[in-house]
Amino acid sequence: MLASLPEEGTIFAEKIDGHFSPTSRALCLELTEEEEKQPISIVAAGRAPGMEYCLEVFIAREVLDGWRKEIGNERGADLEGAVERFIYYAENDA
Repeated sequence: MLASLPEEGTIFAEKIDGHFSPTSRALCLELTEEEEKQPISIVAAGRAPGMEYCLEVFIAREVLDGWRKEIGNERGADLEGAVERFIYYAENDA
């Protein structure tokens, strides 16, 4: 589904027990210019209640494209592995 999201979108997701999870609810929003100037936590509280900033769509795509190349599978990898990589990056490298 990541390919169908707007390039300039921002992904917000719920944390379960303090972490993003494959079962977390998620939402992609295109932020207004005014929202881009606000702290992201304020935007999340107003437009994605119960969720936190996760990643921008363009970054998520880059992360997964790089991961696929690393594992030698540019056309796609298993969904579980892709989700694990996405979450790892969002929590540790973003």
